[in-house]
Amino acid sequence: MAPEQVRGQTVDHRADIFAFGAVLYELLTGERAFGGETPADTLSAILKDDPPQLAVGATKIPAALQRVVQR
Repeated sequence: MAPEQVRGQTVDHRADIFAFGAVLYELLTGERAFGGETPADTLSAILKDDPPQLAVGATKIPAALQRVVQR
């Protein structure tokens, strides 16, 4: 969910862009961008935390793609 959805606000095309970025992050890293032990913890992470940097392990992700996903 985009932060606006978590807050119960009206969403627009930016929520789709956020979701695409989260899915792309997971495809590149094999891990979710936001997580927690419970669904409430996950929603809190979406509102408060930045996802971990994309450069993980031996996986080489081009800098341009990193910028797109982090944005």
